[in-house]
Amino acid sequence: NPVRIASIWRIIRDVDLQGIRSKALTRFDLSVTADDIDDATTVATLVSPAGTPHPWIRVAPSAELPDPIASGMDAAILVSRGIALSDSLTRARLKLSSAGIPVVVVVAGHTGPAASARGFGEHSRVAVTALDDEAIGPIATALLELFPDDRRLALARQLPPVRPALFDAIIHETAQANASFALTTGLAEAMPLLTA
Repeated sequence: NPVRIASIWRIIRDVDLQGIRSKALTRFDLSVTADDIDDATTVATLVSPAGTPHPWIRVAPSAELPDPIASGMDAAILVSRGIALSDSLTRARLKLSSAGIPVVVVVAGHTGPAASARGFGEHSRVAVTALDDEAIGPIATALLELFPDDRRLALARQLPPVRPALFDAIIHETAQANASFALTTGLAEAMPLLTA
């Protein structure tokens, strides 16, 4: 149908591809911190391409967390082997939340409501049985929630393991938008007074 093709072309022509490209190229600064530097490196590697932490991900032991504001940090992941954070991770969480840096806590080796219950100063908490490939999905989903919509493109562009979680989020958001549109349209048709 030529009319439908013309409509689709008008929509495509109006899309700001340069704007999308610039958002996808935006730099981010993510910190991954743990009491055991190996745990922080493992989580950074899980979400990075090529089996090594991405250069925009800073890995540090909890006792050596850099100043969040001076370093330009956008978000942080704290990795804990216990349900309750160690004193060092608690201090790191307080330092981050005081600076307004969103924090995800990844609890490794514990699952259940107590392990995944969000604590003070935490944006979200993820409980995983181990720091392995099965943990990528939950960690990626929580990580995407730390970044505004525009920055999620940059995160997924630089960190391929995060992409499936972004695709799921976009599908879910689109389905919600379509459901809202269908509901409001249906209400307007069911109640003629609304369209008068």
